[in-house]
Amino acid sequence: DWPSYGGDNGSRKYSTLDQIDAGNVSRLQTAWSWSSVDNATVANNIANDNARAQPAGYKATPIVVGDTMYVPTSFGRIAALDAVTGTAKWVFDTRGWEARTPTNLGYNTRGVGYWEEDGDERIFFATNDSFLWSVDAVTGQPDRNFGDEGRIDLSQGLGREIDNSQYGVVSPPLVTNNRVVVNSIVLDGGRTKEMPPGHVRAFNPRTGELEWMFKTIPQAGEF
Repeated sequence: DWPSYGGDNGSRKYSTLDQIDAGNVSRLQTAWSWSSVDNATVANNIANDNARAQPAGYKATPIVVGDTMYVPTSFGRIAALDAVTGTAKWVFDTRGWEARTPTNLGYNTRGVGYWEEDGDERIFFATNDSFLWSVDAVTGQPDRNFGDEGRIDLSQGLGREIDNSQYGVVSPPLVTNNRVVVNSIVLDGGRTKEMPPGHVRAFNPRTGELEWMFKTIPQAGEF
């Protein structure tokens, strides 16, 4: 298994599996390939002269749990693939790419988080348009008990109103200690004096309730 973006939550990016070594790595061959479901959207956008809605460089790292690989796409879809054959088990579309051109890095995403407890399995995905989604890892359907029908609006609860066009999420959530920890990006070249705060927050994986928030800029009276 590779259940976390960096292999494990220590981000070792290392596997102890020994079937591949220096003696046989040169003989590896492609077992399967998968064409992203974004391709049809990109083709349609080009055909309609919608140059704005084309993804940036693809930077996602899949995770693998059991026999399933979970990978996000640049346009904010999640695909569950059979890790042996590459066959798609399900695809969930957050439709995040329809909202606006994402801040800073364009249409871009890097990974998803995985959580399991008492037989319940969830994939957590934070999107360019500032939502945290909880999706059933088996069915590919949103967990309606999480947040508002399966998602949380991350642009809310930061202490003040923000300009959504300058805020978003690219990195995968970190799932640890029964919390879903989410960071954010803000626009590198600020257009306004009041930029969105880049606070780090942790949410309950079952309900979506806020567990804690670390303010990257301490407020009055805070350490």
